[in-house]
Amino acid sequence: MPERSDRPHRTDRPAPGALTRRGLRTAVPVVLALLPVSAAAGAWPREDGGTFLSFGIEQGDSADGPFVSLYGERALPRRWTAVLDAGMRPDGGDATAALTLRLPLDDGSGRDRVALSFGGGVAVDDGRVLADVPGLGQARPFARAGVHWGRGLDTPWGPGWAGVDARVDLSIPVVDGDDTASAWKLDATVGLSPTDRLTTILQVQTGRPFAGDAYVRLQATVVRRLGDRLNVEAGTVIGLSGDDTRAAKLGVWIEF
Repeated sequence: MPERSDRPHRTDRPAPGALTRRGLRTAVPVVLALLPVSAAAGAWPREDGGTFLSFGIEQGDSADGPFVSLYGERALPRRWTAVLDAGMRPDGGDATAALTLRLPLDDGSGRDRVALSFGGGVAVDDGRVLADVPGLGQARPFARAGVHWGRGLDTPWGPGWAGVDARVDLSIPVVDGDDTASAWKLDATVGLSPTDRLTTILQVQTGRPFAGDAYVRLQATVVRRLGDRLNVEAGTVIGLSGDDTRAAKLGVWIEF
């Protein structure tokens, strides 16, 4: 969440509630775009040795059932971050799991943060694009690359931030006759912390999955800090184009 512009403590990603307004010129998000799969974590590195986990569930008015997600970060040396990003429908629908490494391109000074990420994972779908993979069923391994930008903001209502996260997934052919498929995601986020324990997040999510049409969604959430390590999140997700989602979202964030 928000940070000091000169020398942010906690490697420039504190938790909600860890701030004061004095001297604040930047804001550092721990953004959850959990659904349909977690969005990239953003350009800010995590505190040395720190770990972040989030669990989320989205329940809409469709017959597809809830979507459950798990997201994690682990700080590595040299300001690198390992990121786990997974989500699934327990009733047997779509599922995705990816492991990536995020490396900063900035030196940690100034207001802007820029990072690259790379890694891979496995996607399970309804078979419209994905092929039968031995031992995995309707699944497809894929490579992932992303770019992330963020900037802290000063506002009359408290410290905030803005960020843009983009990624591309490219499937890896593993059986004869496989075609290469691609997916992409682009999220724009604005956050504001009007108090030390309350954070509001507005995110426009766009993308196209391996099997499906391009979409635009709006996600609005409120995060409440309950202690030094625990936060709860509640919000809504609304489809604007190519998506008729109308869903409620609940999440828990844990830091240690």
